[in-house]
Amino acid sequence: MKKVIVIALSALVLCAGANAQEHRQDHKHPDHATMIQERTDHMAEKYGLDEAQKTKLLELNKEFSSKMGHGKMEHGKKGRGKMRRPELSESQKKEMEARKQAMDANRAAYEEGLKSILTEEQFLSYKKDLESREHRRR
Repeated sequence: MKKVIVIALSALVLCAGANAQEHRQDHKHPDHATMIQERTDHMAEKYGLDEAQKTKLLELNKEFSSKMGHGKMEHGKKGRGKMRRPELSESQKKEMEARKQAMDANRAAYEEGLKSILTEEQFLSYKKDLESREHRRR
């Protein structure tokens, strides 16, 4: 009787593992164009944009998608126990500061583009949501 139970449990564990592998392989990440379209659709629905605004927003999102932090970032190695922040050289610190300034400039330019597309009420709602997200991150 014990052998039957052990065999049944082993078969169950193998089936569950195979099923989990199958789901992992089926999961596909959306491509870049799909992500831009989904972001545009989400903003259009959330802020009540008309078709003309939605078209302009899609173009703005396409223009700034590569500029808004989609680059590769290098991460420090994780140590045992607590994760330590790696020490940066002066050149790395300067590079990080230059990236931050570029990102800030891109964000400001994106928001200027949004101001020209959205109504004042829609833009204020966008800014309020943005501040709320930033507050939650802290």
